[in-house]
Amino acid sequence: MARSAGGAWAEGAWLCLAVAVLTYTLGGLSGFDTRPARACAEERTGRADPQAHRDIEQADVVVTSESFPLSHLCTWPDGTRVELVPGWANPLLIASLVGAVVCAGTAVRAGAKARPPHPPKDQS
Repeated sequence: MARSAGGAWAEGAWLCLAVAVLTYTLGGLSGFDTRPARACAEERTGRADPQAHRDIEQADVVVTSESFPLSHLCTWPDGTRVELVPGWANPLLIASLVGAVVCAGTAVRAGAKARPPHPPKDQS
């Protein structure tokens, strides 16, 4: 939609940034439940069994969360660990952030090249 090369790169930067925000939101909400042990149990067993989480809740599951990189890690006393954030979320988040920076930098360079040089000042 942009009429200039710099504008097209700026639109690309905004698109990459939108993908990053959407990915961060979806990844951050993965495993979201009022009872975190339920999401851990469902991921560990591979099925959404309403009764399965009751035994696991009593097993002292520890849920550790990180903001960057996104992580919701369930750890059981026996050493079993399950990650609730999908495997595609962090690579896509990093790629889209890098894409936004590259596009923004290219937009600035294209905008600087498109400007006409200043005319020389009159020396009279």
